[in-house]
Amino acid sequence: MVYEIQFAVKDTGIGIPPERMDRLFKPFSQVDASTTRCYGGTGLGLVISQRLSHMMGGQMWVESQVGFGSTFYFTLTAPSVSDSMIDLPPANAILFDAQLAQRLPLRILLVEDIVVNQKVAVKMLEQLGYRADVANDGEEALNALQRQTYDVVLMDVQMPRMDGFEASRRICQSWADTARPWIIAMTAHARLEDREMCLKAGMNDYVSKPIRLEALAKALTQVKGQQQLSELELETQLSTNPNVVNSEALISEPLSTTQEQTISAFPTLDLEVLDGLRSLMMDDEDDLLTQVIESYLEDAPKRLQAIHQAIGQNDANTIRKSAHALRSLSATVGAAAFAHQCEILETLAQQEKLQNTGVIYIQLEKESTRVAIALQNELEKISS
Repeated sequence: MVYEIQFAVKDTGIGIPPERMDRLFKPFSQVDASTTRCYGGTGLGLVISQRLSHMMGGQMWVESQVGFGSTFYFTLTAPSVSDSMIDLPPANAILFDAQLAQRLPLRILLVEDIVVNQKVAVKMLEQLGYRADVANDGEEALNALQRQTYDVVLMDVQMPRMDGFEASRRICQSWADTARPWIIAMTAHARLEDREMCLKAGMNDYVSKPIRLEALAKALTQVKGQQQLSELELETQLSTNPNVVNSEALISEPLSTTQEQTISAFPTLDLEVLDGLRSLMMDDEDDLLTQVIESYLEDAPKRLQAIHQAIGQNDANTIRKSAHALRSLSATVGAAAFAHQCEILETLAQQEKLQNTGVIYIQLEKESTRVAIALQNELEKISS
């Protein structure tokens, strides 16, 4: 079946006298020579439009009244499509639900020590309709919980003063099951051995860093009326997550050619991560991506210097903590290769195998330069 579709375009111009209508659709012609002087134009547009309409099986005409304007009509013909229903993949309602908070009101405490990660997480929660309070470590989180009640605690795992594991244990000790907030662990590329620590600390759920809006929304929808993940459920969740690694398999000494090739397989900047940050920006708000990049460029060199000093002192604990923090914020801005190198260094420090840390630090310095250049280029693109 073929349908004829009609369009109408109306203006409030000077109008066209009836005796001059026939001149409208002639090439390079207008109703009056004075029209060009007063209003511009050559008269060619209507001729082209009429021919296009004819090519599509339609026609073009005009109705006008002097002093009141004109209405231009054109038609085209088009065959009908199949009447059968088209199967489309279901839209992700959670991901695009900016009013999740209205359907599932939650008072949220974000516990995170890295400013870059704080900004990104807060913006994600805002997109879901939530406003969160922020604590910089486990001690601040406990103090906040003493002041008011929270439904959810988004808990970073590695933090100074008091980490997420210890804070979660104290929450479980101090609050009854019915009054205890739902604790969602946030951890960068969790290792399999972290599973037992999460369970023993009393955490209820898990999202991996860099956090994705979809994963965060899904975790929040699991809060009310749910019970803590069983050991089997959490094990399945971790084992099927591509970001989960076995620390024993992550690195051996010395660095092999295969491992160096694996490092080089990671991009300097993961553009998908940057696109995810761009998607959090609103036209009427500050440029989140600019804020995050500038914060990273200020913070990362300080943490890299702390690693250098700790290597010189054979301080495995400081190397581990600094490498973890640098890995986390690097993953947030999409510095994938740099984050992976930090992960290797963190694992060596955790195992107290410090022989090759100097070699890895040299690699970190080189990659940090590449990351800084790439991020500066992104800033220039944003400002241009």
